[in-house]
Amino acid sequence: MSELSQYDNLLRTERFRLGKLQKIREGGWKGGRLPFGYELKESQLSVHPEEHVWVVKIHEWYRDGMTAEEIKDEILKNEVMTKRDKPVWSFGSINALLTNTHYDGYWYYTDKKSEQTVRVSCPRICSSELIQGVKQSWGKRRYKSSGTQRSKTGVTKYIYLLSKMMKCGSCGSVYYGNYREGRTSN
Repeated sequence: MSELSQYDNLLRTERFRLGKLQKIREGGWKGGRLPFGYELKESQLSVHPEEHVWVVKIHEWYRDGMTAEEIKDEILKNEVMTKRDKPVWSFGSINALLTNTHYDGYWYYTDKKSEQTVRVSCPRICSSELIQGVKQSWGKRRYKSSGTQRSKTGVTKYIYLLSKMMKCGSCGSVYYGNYREGRTSN
């Protein structure tokens, strides 16, 4: 009886997996948290009326030279809430937004069992020129690429007086402080 029950569970799991894969092939959402700028209508992604404006602005700001920290400050100033209704954006969420393919009109889903990858179309929010401009800016700002300085990616816990003024003479990276609990200098 238990073997029959296990077999039935395996069949049910496989049917569920194949049904989900078929739904995704037809343009349905895979499940989970939606990308910022989208909402769900009839189990498919559609452009969110308010959020999509901020997606375009964030891409434009980055393309035009603003850092992730400056973008974070602008978003906070304008009181834009994240998908989880939080007022503060992390650098990771800004970077994820800038590198997400959804805004270019597609996304990928890979089935874990069959390792089959499906390209799914979705509504485009940013123009291809804007996406290309962000990619070029992203490439130029990479650490040690074409002599540019390294960008700040961590959360500031302690503020150091001269941290933004001191730069490495060789690579141009900004020096930063590192506080360790329990260590004292003599």
